[in-house]
Amino acid sequence: ESLFTDGALVVLPDRPAPADDEDGAIFEDVERRVVEVTFITSMADQKCHCPRVTVKAGKHQKLRLVETYLSSDRQDVTLTNALCRLHLGEGADVQHDLLQQKADKARFLHSSTASVAEQASYELRVVQTGASVARVSAAIGLSGESSSSKVVGLSLADDKQQLDLHSVIHHSTPNCKSEQLQKNVVGGLAECIFKGSIVVDKEAQQTDSSQLCRTLLLSKKAKVKAMPSLQIRADDVACNHGAAVTELDEGEIFYMRSRGLGPNEAKQLLLLAFPQDTLGDLKKVAPLAYQRIESKLVQLSSTPSPS
Repeated sequence: ESLFTDGALVVLPDRPAPADDEDGAIFEDVERRVVEVTFITSMADQKCHCPRVTVKAGKHQKLRLVETYLSSDRQDVTLTNALCRLHLGEGADVQHDLLQQKADKARFLHSSTASVAEQASYELRVVQTGASVARVSAAIGLSGESSSSKVVGLSLADDKQQLDLHSVIHHSTPNCKSEQLQKNVVGGLAECIFKGSIVVDKEAQQTDSSQLCRTLLLSKKAKVKAMPSLQIRADDVACNHGAAVTELDEGEIFYMRSRGLGPNEAKQLLLLAFPQDTLGDLKKVAPLAYQRIESKLVQLSSTPSPS
Protein backbone atom coordinates (compact mmCIF):
# COMPACT_ATOMS: atom_id res chain seq x y z
CA GLU A 1 0.00 0.00 0.00
CA SER A 2 2.97 2.34 0.48
CA LEU A 3 3.46 2.35 -3.31
CA PHE A 4 -0.20 3.04 -4.04
CA THR A 5 -0.35 5.99 -6.47
CA ASP A 6 -3.55 6.35 -8.46
CA GLY A 7 -7.00 4.85 -8.22
CA ALA A 8 -10.70 4.95 -8.88
CA LEU A 9 -13.69 4.21 -6.66
CA VAL A 10 -17.04 3.34 -8.24
CA VAL A 11 -20.06 2.92 -5.94
CA LEU A 12 -23.58 2.27 -7.20
CA PRO A 13 -26.25 2.16 -4.46
CA ASP A 14 -28.83 -0.59 -4.13
CA ARG A 15 -31.89 -0.46 -6.35
CA PRO A 16 -35.26 -2.12 -5.86
CA ALA A 17 -35.88 -5.38 -7.64
CA PRO A 18 -37.60 -5.23 -11.06
CA ALA A 19 -41.38 -5.02 -10.67
CA ASP A 20 -43.86 -7.59 -11.99
CA ASP A 21 -47.29 -6.73 -13.33
CA GLU A 22 -50.38 -8.88 -12.89
CA ASP A 23 -49.56 -10.88 -16.03
CA GLY A 24 -46.06 -11.72 -14.81
CA ALA A 25 -44.25 -9.34 -17.18
CA ILE A 26 -41.07 -7.79 -15.78
CA PHE A 27 -40.48 -4.06 -16.14
CA GLU A 28 -36.75 -3.39 -16.37
CA ASP A 29 -35.91 0.29 -16.07
CA VAL A 30 -32.28 0.05 -14.94
CA GLU A 31 -29.90 1.50 -17.53
CA ARG A 32 -26.38 0.12 -17.75
CA ARG A 33 -23.91 2.76 -16.66
CA VAL A 34 -20.57 2.88 -18.48
CA VAL A 35 -17.44 3.86 -16.56
CA GLU A 36 -14.07 4.16 -18.31
CA VAL A 37 -10.86 4.19 -16.28
CA THR A 38 -7.55 4.68 -18.11
CA PHE A 39 -4.05 4.62 -16.62
CA ILE A 40 -1.17 5.93 -18.76
CA THR A 41 2.55 5.73 -18.02
CA SER A 42 5.57 7.11 -19.89
CA MET A 43 9.33 6.77 -20.11
CA ALA A 44 9.64 9.74 -17.73
CA ASP A 45 8.02 7.76 -14.88
CA GLN A 46 10.86 5.22 -14.51
CA LYS A 47 9.20 3.73 -11.43
CA CYS A 48 6.61 1.24 -10.24
CA HIS A 49 3.08 2.41 -10.96
CA CYS A 50 0.53 0.93 -8.54
CA PRO A 51 -3.06 1.92 -9.39
CA ARG A 52 -6.10 0.52 -7.64
CA VAL A 53 -9.73 0.23 -8.76
CA THR A 54 -12.57 -0.63 -6.37
CA VAL A 55 -16.12 -1.24 -7.56
CA LYS A 56 -19.21 -1.82 -5.46
CA ALA A 57 -22.30 -2.53 -7.55
CA GLY A 58 -25.40 -2.50 -5.36
CA LYS A 59 -28.43 -4.75 -5.68
CA HIS A 60 -29.92 -4.93 -9.20
CA GLN A 61 -27.45 -2.42 -10.65
CA LYS A 62 -26.00 -2.65 -14.16
CA LEU A 63 -22.46 -1.49 -14.92
CA ARG A 64 -19.96 -1.64 -17.77
CA LEU A 65 -16.39 -1.02 -16.56
CA VAL A 66 -13.68 -0.41 -19.17
CA GLU A 67 -10.27 -0.55 -17.48
CA THR A 68 -7.42 0.37 -19.85
CA TYR A 69 -3.64 0.48 -19.41
CA LEU A 70 -1.56 2.40 -21.98
CA SER A 71 1.87 3.92 -22.55
CA SER A 72 2.30 7.45 -23.87
CA ASP A 73 5.52 6.58 -25.73
CA ARG A 74 7.25 3.50 -27.12
CA GLN A 75 10.22 3.86 -24.73
CA ASP A 76 8.07 3.27 -21.64
CA VAL A 77 9.68 0.62 -19.38
CA THR A 78 7.50 1.24 -16.32
CA LEU A 79 6.38 -1.65 -14.12
CA THR A 80 2.64 -1.47 -13.53
CA ASN A 81 1.34 -3.39 -10.53
CA ALA A 82 -2.43 -2.92 -10.58
CA LEU A 83 -5.24 -4.12 -8.34
CA CYS A 84 -8.99 -4.30 -8.99
CA ARG A 85 -11.64 -5.35 -6.47
CA LEU A 86 -15.29 -5.83 -7.40
CA HIS A 87 -18.27 -6.54 -5.15
CA LEU A 88 -21.57 -7.41 -6.83
CA GLY A 89 -24.76 -7.22 -4.82
CA GLU A 90 -27.81 -9.41 -5.28
CA GLY A 91 -29.07 -9.34 -8.87
CA ALA A 92 -26.29 -6.98 -10.07
CA ASP A 93 -25.00 -7.26 -13.63
CA VAL A 94 -21.40 -6.13 -14.28
CA GLN A 95 -19.44 -6.32 -17.53
CA HIS A 96 -15.71 -5.69 -17.07
CA ASP A 97 -13.23 -5.06 -19.90
CA LEU A 98 -9.55 -5.20 -18.92
CA LEU A 99 -7.41 -3.91 -21.80
CA GLN A 100 -3.63 -4.14 -21.48
CA GLN A 101 -2.00 -2.34 -24.44
CA LYS A 102 1.29 -1.08 -23.01
CA ALA A 103 4.53 -0.31 -24.87
CA ASP A 104 6.64 -3.28 -25.94
CA LYS A 105 9.25 -2.80 -23.20
CA ALA A 106 6.86 -2.09 -20.34
CA ARG A 107 6.07 -4.65 -17.63
CA PHE A 108 2.61 -5.36 -16.31
CA LEU A 109 1.04 -7.15 -13.34
CA HIS A 110 -2.67 -7.10 -12.56
CA SER A 111 -4.70 -8.79 -9.85
CA SER A 112 -8.49 -8.83 -10.03
CA THR A 113 -11.04 -10.33 -7.63
CA ALA A 114 -14.82 -10.37 -7.89
CA SER A 115 -17.36 -11.45 -5.30
CA VAL A 116 -20.69 -12.34 -6.95
CA ALA A 117 -23.85 -12.47 -4.82
CA GLU A 118 -27.14 -14.30 -5.37
CA GLN A 119 -28.53 -14.08 -8.94
CA ALA A 120 -25.78 -11.62 -9.92
CA SER A 121 -23.81 -11.85 -13.16
CA TYR A 122 -20.17 -10.93 -13.80
CA GLU A 123 -18.51 -10.94 -17.22
CA LEU A 124 -14.76 -10.33 -17.58
CA ARG A 125 -12.95 -9.75 -20.87
CA VAL A 126 -9.13 -9.67 -20.73
CA VAL A 127 -7.26 -8.42 -23.80
CA GLN A 128 -3.46 -8.32 -23.79
CA THR A 129 -1.42 -7.02 -26.72
CA GLY A 130 1.44 -5.05 -25.15
CA ALA A 131 4.28 -5.23 -22.58
CA SER A 132 7.38 -7.41 -22.69
CA VAL A 133 6.20 -9.43 -19.70
CA ALA A 134 2.62 -9.35 -18.44
CA ARG A 135 0.57 -11.40 -16.02
CA VAL A 136 -3.11 -11.04 -15.17
CA SER A 137 -4.52 -12.97 -12.21
CA ALA A 138 -8.30 -13.14 -11.90
CA ALA A 139 -10.20 -14.74 -9.01
CA ILE A 140 -14.00 -14.93 -9.12
CA GLY A 141 -16.11 -16.17 -6.26
CA LEU A 142 -19.66 -17.28 -7.04
CA SER A 143 -20.83 -16.94 -3.44
CA GLY A 144 -24.55 -16.50 -4.06
CA GLU A 145 -26.98 -19.12 -5.33
CA SER A 146 -27.86 -18.90 -9.05
CA SER A 147 -25.02 -16.47 -9.74
CA SER A 148 -23.02 -16.65 -12.97
CA SER A 149 -19.71 -15.67 -14.49
CA LYS A 150 -18.19 -15.52 -17.96
CA VAL A 151 -14.48 -14.97 -18.63
CA VAL A 152 -13.21 -14.29 -22.14
CA GLY A 153 -9.55 -13.69 -22.90
CA LEU A 154 -7.39 -12.76 -25.88
CA SER A 155 -3.58 -12.63 -25.88
CA LEU A 156 -1.60 -11.49 -28.92
CA ALA A 157 2.14 -12.04 -28.50
CA ASP A 158 5.04 -11.43 -30.88
CA ASP A 159 8.82 -11.06 -30.81
CA LYS A 160 9.92 -12.12 -27.29
CA GLN A 161 6.77 -11.20 -25.38
CA GLN A 162 5.47 -13.35 -22.53
CA LEU A 163 1.76 -12.89 -21.79
CA ASP A 164 0.20 -14.79 -18.91
CA LEU A 165 -3.36 -15.27 -17.63
CA HIS A 166 -4.09 -17.13 -14.39
CA SER A 167 -7.71 -17.51 -13.33
CA VAL A 168 -9.75 -19.20 -10.62
CA ILE A 169 -13.55 -19.45 -10.68
CA HIS A 170 -14.83 -20.74 -7.36
CA HIS A 171 -18.30 -22.29 -7.11
CA SER A 172 -19.34 -22.42 -3.46
CA THR A 173 -23.17 -22.42 -3.73
CA PRO A 174 -25.71 -24.43 -5.78
CA ASN A 175 -27.14 -23.68 -9.23
CA CYS A 176 -24.31 -21.46 -10.45
CA LYS A 177 -22.94 -21.26 -13.98
CA SER A 178 -19.54 -20.27 -15.36
CA GLU A 179 -18.02 -20.17 -18.82
CA GLN A 180 -14.46 -19.44 -19.92
CA LEU A 181 -12.89 -19.04 -23.36
CA GLN A 182 -9.26 -18.10 -23.86
CA LYS A 183 -7.66 -17.50 -27.27
CA ASN A 184 -3.97 -16.90 -28.00
CA VAL A 185 -2.13 -15.88 -31.15
CA VAL A 186 1.62 -16.36 -30.77
CA GLY A 187 4.37 -15.46 -33.24
CA GLY A 188 8.13 -14.96 -33.28
CA LEU A 189 9.85 -16.16 -30.11
CA ALA A 190 6.90 -15.22 -27.92
CA GLU A 191 5.12 -17.29 -25.28
CA CYS A 192 1.55 -17.29 -23.95
CA ILE A 193 0.58 -18.97 -20.69
CA PHE A 194 -2.91 -19.89 -19.59
CA LYS A 195 -3.66 -21.52 -16.25
CA GLY A 196 -7.35 -21.66 -15.46
CA SER A 197 -8.95 -23.46 -12.53
CA ILE A 198 -12.60 -24.22 -11.90
CA VAL A 199 -13.23 -25.12 -8.25
CA VAL A 200 -16.55 -26.70 -7.27
CA ASP A 201 -17.24 -27.18 -3.57
CA LYS A 202 -19.26 -30.10 -2.19
CA GLU A 203 -22.20 -27.77 -1.51
CA ALA A 204 -22.22 -26.41 -5.09
CA GLN A 205 -24.56 -29.01 -6.57
CA GLN A 206 -26.04 -28.53 -10.06
CA THR A 207 -23.06 -26.47 -11.17
CA ASP A 208 -22.73 -25.88 -14.92
CA SER A 209 -19.21 -24.94 -16.00
CA SER A 210 -17.11 -25.02 -19.18
CA GLN A 211 -13.56 -23.98 -20.02
CA LEU A 212 -11.70 -23.90 -23.34
CA CYS A 213 -8.32 -22.58 -24.48
CA ARG A 214 -7.48 -22.30 -28.20
CA THR A 215 -4.11 -21.20 -29.55
CA LEU A 216 -2.67 -20.34 -32.96
CA LEU A 217 1.11 -20.72 -33.28
CA LEU A 218 2.56 -18.70 -36.15
CA SER A 219 6.19 -19.85 -35.94
CA LYS A 220 8.14 -22.95 -34.99
CA LYS A 221 9.68 -21.17 -32.00
CA ALA A 222 6.46 -19.68 -30.63
CA LYS A 223 5.26 -21.37 -27.43
CA VAL A 224 2.11 -21.81 -25.39
CA LYS A 225 1.50 -23.40 -22.01
CA ALA A 226 -2.19 -24.23 -21.58
CA MET A 227 -3.25 -25.65 -18.21
CA PRO A 228 -7.03 -25.84 -17.81
CA SER A 229 -8.10 -27.69 -14.67
CA LEU A 230 -11.19 -28.81 -12.76
CA GLN A 231 -11.36 -29.42 -9.01
CA ILE A 232 -14.76 -30.95 -8.35
CA ARG A 233 -16.03 -32.08 -4.95
CA ALA A 234 -19.74 -32.20 -5.84
CA ASP A 235 -21.40 -35.12 -7.64
CA ASP A 236 -24.33 -33.44 -9.44
CA VAL A 237 -22.50 -31.18 -11.91
CA ALA A 238 -21.96 -30.65 -15.64
CA CYS A 239 -18.35 -29.54 -16.13
CA ASN A 240 -15.92 -29.79 -19.04
CA HIS A 241 -12.62 -28.32 -20.11
CA GLY A 242 -10.21 -28.55 -23.02
CA ALA A 243 -7.31 -27.05 -24.92
CA ALA A 244 -6.35 -26.98 -28.60
CA VAL A 245 -3.12 -25.81 -30.27
CA THR A 246 -2.86 -25.46 -34.02
CA GLU A 247 -1.34 -23.56 -36.91
CA LEU A 248 -3.04 -21.65 -39.70
CA ASP A 249 -4.89 -24.02 -42.02
CA GLU A 250 -2.96 -24.27 -45.28
CA GLY A 251 -6.12 -25.54 -46.99
CA GLU A 252 -7.99 -22.37 -46.05
CA ILE A 253 -5.11 -20.21 -47.24
CA PHE A 254 -5.02 -22.12 -50.54
CA TYR A 255 -8.78 -21.69 -50.97
CA MET A 256 -8.57 -17.91 -50.51
CA ARG A 257 -5.57 -17.69 -52.84
CA SER A 258 -7.60 -19.55 -55.47
CA ARG A 259 -10.16 -16.74 -55.13
CA GLY A 260 -7.61 -14.06 -55.95
CA LEU A 261 -6.15 -13.12 -52.57
CA GLY A 262 -2.41 -12.97 -52.04
CA PRO A 263 -0.76 -15.15 -49.36
CA ASN A 264 -0.31 -12.25 -46.93
CA GLU A 265 -3.89 -11.07 -47.43
CA ALA A 266 -5.22 -14.57 -46.82
CA LYS A 267 -3.17 -14.97 -43.65
CA GLN A 268 -4.25 -11.55 -42.43
CA LEU A 269 -7.92 -12.34 -43.04
CA LEU A 270 -7.70 -15.59 -41.06
CA LEU A 271 -5.95 -13.89 -38.15
CA LEU A 272 -8.50 -11.08 -38.03
CA ALA A 273 -11.33 -13.61 -37.95
CA PHE A 274 -9.86 -15.89 -35.26
CA PRO A 275 -10.53 -13.75 -32.14
CA GLN A 276 -13.84 -12.17 -33.12
CA ASP A 277 -15.92 -14.27 -30.73
CA THR A 278 -13.82 -12.95 -27.84
CA LEU A 279 -14.19 -9.27 -28.76
CA GLY A 280 -17.99 -8.94 -28.75
CA ASP A 281 -19.07 -5.29 -28.89
CA LEU A 282 -15.60 -3.93 -28.05
CA LYS A 283 -15.43 -2.17 -31.42
CA LYS A 284 -18.40 -0.05 -30.37
CA VAL A 285 -17.47 0.44 -26.72
CA ALA A 286 -13.71 1.05 -27.16
CA PRO A 287 -13.01 1.75 -30.86
CA LEU A 288 -9.40 2.88 -30.34
CA ALA A 289 -8.59 -0.25 -28.37
CA TYR A 290 -10.17 -2.34 -31.12
CA GLN A 291 -7.99 -0.56 -33.72
CA ARG A 292 -4.88 -1.41 -31.70
CA ILE A 293 -5.96 -5.06 -31.63
CA GLU A 294 -6.41 -5.08 -35.40
CA SER A 295 -3.00 -3.43 -35.85
CA LYS A 296 -1.35 -6.11 -33.71
CA LEU A 297 -3.02 -8.88 -35.74
CA VAL A 298 -1.84 -7.27 -38.98
CA GLN A 299 1.66 -7.05 -37.52
CA LEU A 300 1.55 -10.73 -36.58
CA SER A 301 0.42 -11.70 -40.08
CA SER A 302 3.41 -9.98 -41.67
CA THR A 303 6.13 -10.98 -39.20
CA PRO A 304 8.51 -13.60 -40.67
CA SER A 305 9.19 -16.72 -38.66
CA PRO A 306 12.56 -16.71 -36.82
CA SER A 307 15.16 -19.07 -38.20
